[in-house]
Order: sequence, then C-alpha cells, then structure tokens
Amino acid sequence: MQFVRAGIAIEDARIKFVFGYARDAWVQVEERSGFALDTRFIPAAEAVSADRICLFILLQGTWVLHGAGGRTLEGPCAFVVSEEQLEGANGARSCTFRSEGTPLTSIELHLRPAHVLSSSGDLAPLTLDDAAWTAARDVVAALDCEDAAVVSSERVPRLLRELARLQITTADAHVAVARSAPAPLARVLGAISRYVERMDLGGTLKDLEAATGTSQRQVARDIEAAVRMLGLAGLGWRLTSRHLRIKIAVILLSAEQASVMRVARIVGWGSADAMTRAFRNAGLPAPTVVQRALRD
Repeated sequence: MQFVRAGIAIEDARIKFVFGYARDAWVQVEERSGFALDTRFIPAAEAVSADRICLFILLQGTWVLHGAGGRTLEGPCAFVVSEEQLEGANGARSCTFRSEGTPLTSIELHLRPAHVLSSSGDLAPLTLDDAAWTAARDVVAALDCEDAAVVSSERVPRLLRELARLQITTADAHVAVARSAPAPLARVLGAISRYVERMDLGGTLKDLEAATGTSQRQVARDIEAAVRMLGLAGLGWRLTSRHLRIKIAVILLSAEQASVMRVARIVGWGSADAMTRAFRNAGLPAPTVVQRALRD
C-alpha cells in the first residue's frame, strides 16, 4: 500500500489525513477539529458509482444524515456506507450528510464487495469489540507518527484481521491493503503527493508531466486508470480535481476564522473570483453564501 499525508490549519481549526492506496482497496484516516463536512454543498460525483463498500469507523464526532428520517450517529460507532451515499453518482446524491466534532476522528476502509461480509444496506451498523476498537485507535494514532506510512501499513492490516475475526470482512481482506499500488496509480500518487500534502489540487497536466517525466498523454492515461481503480469522483484529471478542490474548499470554509480569499489560495485558485466562478460552474451558490450556511 502506498501512503500520502495531508494536513492544514486555519487558526484554531486543524485537519490532517493519511491516505493509503493499494490494488483493490484504499483507506482514509482523518482527524479534524473546527471543520465540518456538509455534502449538501458539494456537487455529486459525475462518474458511475464505484464498485466499493466503505466500512466507516467513527471514533469521535457526529455524523448526521439529512432529510426525512434523518439519523444522528455519535462516535464511537461503526457502520457500512456505499460509495454512492458518500459521493453520489451520475450527478445526483442518494442522501446528504454533515460530519463534525471537536475533534472528529474516523477511518474509512474502501473495499471490494467480495471482501465485505456485512450488509451494505443504508448505514447498516457494525458491532466492534474491545480488541477491534483498540486496533482502530492504533490506526488513528498513526496520524501523529513521524513515519505514518510504515506504521499505518502495519496497523491497517491488523485492524482488518480484527474485523475478519468478527466476520465483518473476509479472512483475506487484510491482503488487499498490503498489495502494492499498480504502476499507473503509483506514478499518479508520486506526481500529486506534493500537492495533496498541502491540500492544493491546482496542478495541471503539464505540471504532472514534469513531475513524472512522462508525456501529457501518458499522464492522462495513468490518471484515467487511477480514477477507475479507486472509484473517484470524476472521469479524468479535470473533473476529478475540480470535484476534490470544491470538496476541500467547502470543508475549509466551515472554519470560524477562514476567509474566502485564504481558502481560494490554499486549494489552488488564484483569487476569490476564480473560486466563485468554479462554484458557479458546479451549480453551487457563491462561496460567501456557502460559508454562511455552513456556519449557521
């Protein structure tokens, strides 16, 4: 599994991630405080829903499902959620949610359906015992380690072995996260890691060409292959990076002391006007309107 770290702070609001990618699975470990994720203000993925099931482990924080019959989940808890519920598909969302906490700590295990034994129904609950919760806390603790990649590569498989013992995943699910990322994915991650680390996805294909030492055509092919492997939001670099930049921008705008100009610069837009145009083109209200709604 190949790992990328990311993190940023805006005054007292802080967020940090470790992302891990393998051939048949990917993992997101997150800790944030002072930031909220509200998918009502994030465009739905334009691609077909990915062939993945997410085991969502919420150690601290709150996860609120909007709409009629909405549910509030408080950590510690664990549940199954589909990629379509998380990111939408074909330009539409089956549901929206808001997650926040001071702090919020969570683990997302994105696995092939063949590796998941539990139901993939609407937020189907998972029952974890003390050993599994200890393994999950050890994964989150890797966020503060100097070498998160090495530690996480040991701790994520251990968590999956605990989930297999509880018959939540198959006995070989931990092998899926231990496999090396295939060549196209490894090249893409190597090229974009310096952007991801500072949560800036403003790099162009020309920038990635320089980082990989390959042609723009090869970079484009690698990105399309990586997007398919991971089941991400777009259909290529432009749509995928646009989706992820808006998602990051919405999260950062929720911070109490964030300004639109500062957020625009962090995520790679040169000005507040450029971010406003990007929001408008995505069918969203202006960033100032989104910011007020997030804080309300």
